[in-house]
Parts: sequence; structure tokens; C-alpha cells
Amino acid sequence: MIIHRYSEYEEPERPPFTIEDLIRSITEMMMRGGMKFDEALRKMLEHGLPINLFLRDDALDHILDDHIEQVKNAKEGLAREYDYPGYLDKLRERFNRHANNLADLTRQNPRFFETLKEAARNKSASIITELWWMADRAGDERLTGELGGAKLLVEELDEAEEFNAVAGKEFSGAKGLDWEKAREIRGKYEALDRLQQELEEAREKGNLFGVNEERLKEALGEQAYAQFARAREELMDKLAERLKASGQVEVEEDSGLFKLTPAAARKVGETTLAEIYMNLKNDGAGGHYTTGPGDGALVQVKTKPFEYGDSISNMDVPASMINALVRGGCAFPIRLRTEDMEIHETRGVARNVVCVLLDMSGSMSRFGRFYNAKKMALALDSLVRSQYPEDSVNFVGFATYARRIALSSILELSPEPITFWGGGVSMKVEGSRAHAVLSDTHRGERGNEYIPRYFTNIQKGMELARMSLTRQQGLNKQIIMITDGAPTAWYEGGDLLLSYPPVERGYAATLREARACARAGISINVFMLGSDFDTGYYGEDRFLNRFMETTRGRIFYPNPDSLTEYVLVDYMSQRRRIVDF
Repeated sequence: MIIHRYSEYEEPERPPFTIEDLIRSITEMMMRGGMKFDEALRKMLEHGLPINLFLRDDALDHILDDHIEQVKNAKEGLAREYDYPGYLDKLRERFNRHANNLADLTRQNPRFFETLKEAARNKSASIITELWWMADRAGDERLTGELGGAKLLVEELDEAEEFNAVAGKEFSGAKGLDWEKAREIRGKYEALDRLQQELEEAREKGNLFGVNEERLKEALGEQAYAQFARAREELMDKLAERLKASGQVEVEEDSGLFKLTPAAARKVGETTLAEIYMNLKNDGAGGHYTTGPGDGALVQVKTKPFEYGDSISNMDVPASMINALVRGGCAFPIRLRTEDMEIHETRGVARNVVCVLLDMSGSMSRFGRFYNAKKMALALDSLVRSQYPEDSVNFVGFATYARRIALSSILELSPEPITFWGGGVSMKVEGSRAHAVLSDTHRGERGNEYIPRYFTNIQKGMELARMSLTRQQGLNKQIIMITDGAPTAWYEGGDLLLSYPPVERGYAATLREARACARAGISINVFMLGSDFDTGYYGEDRFLNRFMETTRGRIFYPNPDSLTEYVLVDYMSQRRRIVDF
């Protein structure tokens, strides 16, 4: 006989955070700090990442328990051996003798005497130091000597009293202490106490990298340290396996470093997209279809008779079979003819090809501009994948140079650092040199390090975007440019020119590339994150107006925090206009 007993459901205990939480925290650090995965993980470890709270390891726990016990025993051994309270009593007696001697020497000087009494009463090293300077200036060598001794005594007494208040009651030994030995024992005990706290924090909170390795070696020996380090390394190996198993992290073969997979970048984009949708009204945005007929997805149950050229894949099978039965008088077998066939009406779908241009110049590091630009890029990619799978989106980053950007590398991107400050810049880099630092692998190439990398080369960014878009199929091609300023870098005849403030030659070169995009049928929308300070002094506003006239695009001025919402709403709006055309 089987007896079933039921009780209220209790949710199983969950660790304080999961591997998903860890990856999410690391990706946020990467987004905000422009750092690589390993760098972000290392920072979290240094700040007390509690690894063994969600990767529970009994072997490591036992090692930590054993080490904690050894440290406690070492502290108790010191306390059982030495008489620290007795040393403190002797110290107080010595100070009192000095105070009495000083009183005899200064009794004839009422002001000095009263100040000395206050110093003795409060055991104030600072007041005694002040009196020492007064005696030294007066040339009283005897008084100066007594005050110097009193100053050293009161400093030692202050430390000894502080230590005694914390640990004095633990000491019950018989062995006496002199000045030097007392300082040594105090240092050993305090070091052991700190080590115990670190080991307990590692045990209870998982802060495995908060244990001072040198202190552990000195207190418990090399073998104990090796045992702890080996167990910690094994736990780190487990962490690496869990990270890889998540599908969001992989290990580079050459360097052995962690890096995020495209799946991790897409997950950040999905999260950002979900956050944006929470703030948007549900307007039915999604896969929108053209009003004209064409080969595409089904839109309704309405059918029409088959005509030559219609796709058989869109046939309404039940309706066609019924037509054949009616025509044949319900005779079997059913013989289907073309006049029986009913075809579902369809609407053609439009494909949109997009390239996002991300400004990576130095000024994009201000006011959260680049952080929000990265969030926008990932959210747009997620929107396209989830709701417009027939569309495609790729990315180009530009500063002094421009380069294509893989989705998985967006999280660790950061603006180019500003390498020097001051007045205007006017620089020409000849052709061979200008093309020698097009990738980060050439960043340290000899002779190129002097070239500032933080300028704004909109021309080159648009050129790479145009080349990418023209190679892809689709009638609707678009550049979404996120920037905060006007062009300060451009190419002329293969030479790279840099100029700050921006000049007309740079504007003209950028407009030539804008016209090339327009001739290629590429529309350009600009989301300007700059302030009046960035775009209001050197004709930038007039350049932007000419740029918009050339490209027949639009310009928006969103706050960085609302950039993602602006771009996604505009993209969906444009998508509807494209397919309803």
C-alpha cells in the first residue's frame, strides 16, 4: 500500500546569483567601460565576486575551515604566551614618570605647565610635539629631551591602548614584553586577525581573491598557501566551464582569454529592446507587408481562382478539393483540375538593408553618448532579427579611421581616447602612412603613434557603409548615423587630413561622399547627440543642412538616454512607409 503525503510547496533554495546574472553584470561593465570580458571579470573578482556561493565546492570549504582554525590557534598561542596587559601597565608607569619630571621642570612657567598638564591628562602626542618645538626654540636641552621621550612614549601608549581595547583580554600569558617585542607581537596578532577575517569572508561570502597571499604564506606556510591556491584555481576552471556552457562566452584559441559570442550580444540587444517596448505604446509594429500583390506570406483567408503564374504553394487545398467534388458530383476518386484550384491572395514583402555608423571619436565618451549608442545598435539588431528577419543590419565605426564592426565586439568598444589637448590641429598624413593604421593591430606601429585617432572621419565611415550596402541585395538601403559633431578628418587623393576646428575642405569632401551615397540610392538619417557647444561655432549647422539636402534624409536631436527609442521608433515608422509604398 502506497501512502501519499502532501505539504505546501517550498521553492528550492536559489544561490544569491546565477551564471546568467554574472554574465549580465559583466556585459554591463563592458558596455559602460569599453573593456574586454576578462578585464571586467578580473575587476569583479578583485572587488569580491562571491564565486563559491553559486559554485559550491565542499573541498574548498574544508580547506578554508582548516585554515581559519589554524589562524585562530596561532592567535590563541600568542595570547597564552605573553602578558600584554602587564606591558601596558609598565608603559603607563613610564609615561607618568616622564610627566612628573616635566612638571618639575616647567613649574615656574604657568602657561607651559598648564599646557603640559592637559597633554598628560589627554595623553596627546600633538600637544607634546608643540611643547617640544617651544622648548627647542628656547634652547632648553633638558626639557627638550624629556619632551622627546614623552612624545615617543605617548605614541606607543596610544597604539598599545587601542590594541588592548580590542584584544587585550585575550592575553593571559606570563612572558613579559619590552618595547620592540610588544610591537612585533602586536603586528603578528593583527596580521593573523586580518587573515582570519579574509578567510572567513572567503568562506561565507565567496571573496576568494580578497585573501592576502603573502600574509597567508607567512602565517601558515607555503604548503597551506599552495593548497588554497590549487583549490581556488580548480573553482576558476569550473567557472570557465559554466561560462562556456552558457553559450554566451567562448575562449580565444591564441590568447586563452574569454570573449563574448554573438549570442551574448544579441541577448543584451533583446533586453534593451524589451526595456524600450515597455515605454512604447503597442501600435502593431512588426512584420508589415506591402499593399500590392506579390509572392510572400499569407495575409487572409480570401482566395481567388488559379491563374497562370500563381504559386502552387499558396493553394487553398480544402477549397480546391470541394470545388472538384462539386464539379464531379461527389464521385471518387476526386480528380482535381486547374479550374477547381483556389489560390490564397498574398502580398509582397519589402526588404530593408541597413548600416549603422557609430561615431567613435573622443567626444563621444562624454555624457553617456557612446554607451547609449552601443545599446541602440544592439537593440536595433535584436529588432531586425525578431520582427524583420528579411532585413539585414551591419555596423561601421569611425573616428580618424573607419572599420567594420562585428556584432559580438560592440560591447567592448570604446571611443578613441583624446591624446593631447590644446589649440587647433592641422595635419596631413601621406597616403602610405594614412592607410597603415586602418586596424587596431597597427596601433603601435613605429612612426604612426603620433597620428591622433580621435578625430571624426564621417567621409570614410560613409564610404565603408556604401561599399557594404551596394554588395547586398535589396531596393531599400539606409544608413543610420550616430554622431555628435562635424567632420574633422577626411581623405583627399589618398592622403589623410586632420583639422580642428572643422574647415570647409573637410565639409566638401564629406558632402562628395554623401552625394555618392545618394546616387547609389542610399538614404541617410542622422541622430545628432552633440550640444550647441559641439556644433554651433564653426559652421557645423550649415554643413548639416547641406548634408541633409544632399542625402534627402532627416536629422534628429535626441538626448543620449532616449537615443534607442528614437531610432527604433523611426526604423519601424520608416519600415511601414517602405512596405506601404
